[in-house]
Amino acid sequence: MSEITLDELKKRRKESMFISEQAVLEFPDRYKELKRLIRSVVYEIIDISDYYKTARSVSDALKPLAFNRPGSIFHYFYEHIDPGMYGDVRYLRAVCTDCLFEINAFDRWRTENRNIHIVRENERNFNRL
Repeated sequence: MSEITLDELKKRRKESMFISEQAVLEFPDRYKELKRLIRSVVYEIIDISDYYKTARSVSDALKPLAFNRPGSIFHYFYEHIDPGMYGDVRYLRAVCTDCLFEINAFDRWRTENRNIHIVRENERNFNRL
């Protein structure tokens, strides 16, 4: 069995974030919908008879984000939430909790890697003097 170094894991994680970001940039509305659905699964009460339908809704939101993007966080969760693939509705809440954790980490990564500066009008005029 080959050993994976910490540097290799960090490199894979960074690649995964970049792949995931491309998906979000291509489908921003689906990403917002996915976050809403994931939060509702994690924080709200779902009747047991609605688990399958809910899992399908979440996997439908994940599908365009995951399509042709192996290595993205969306690809992994699409496969593990979709009941037609590896998903088991009995574990929907647990997998969605993991997905929410990854989405929060992804959003933090996106925020930390932005060079956005807020410039106020007064500061701009002050710098001209």
